[in-house]
Amino acid sequence: MEEHLADPGFISNGVGRKIPTVALHMTELFDATTEQLYSVFTMKDLVQKFSKSPAVLEAEKEGKFLMFDGNITGEYYRIVDKKIIMKWRCRNCPEERYATVALSFVPTPGQTELQLDCTGVPVCKEESMKFCWQKQHFEEIKGLLQLTQP
Repeated sequence: MEEHLADPGFISNGVGRKIPTVALHMTELFDATTEQLYSVFTMKDLVQKFSKSPAVLEAEKEGKFLMFDGNITGEYYRIVDKKIIMKWRCRNCPEERYATVALSFVPTPGQTELQLDCTGVPVCKEESMKFCWQKQHFEEIKGLLQLTQP
């Protein structure tokens, strides 16, 4: 897994104070085709399987999503075969503040590399966001893909 951070930025907390933010970049290899991995982020039944909880998913531009029992909410901003861009909010983040999550699906021989770029993450949430993506997404998706492979 590759990971690096961009220069910090700021978001307003709604009461005149700025909250410092960071950008995250993570990559992970999956034993799946780009189509298989893409479907894990766009098909409700697959999201429910890897998240082990009910989900609401409208996988289209401006479609809403709710995952992990409402702990993650947001909206699809752009959705095409090899890239998904979402407004993404964790329940414990400042109200009405969304990070931007871009998922790029890059085919490699026999695998797909998922490139995650996330901007607008409050510095105080940086470690929990990285942990969430690694443990609750990447590892769980890998387990799901192993179960669905022929």
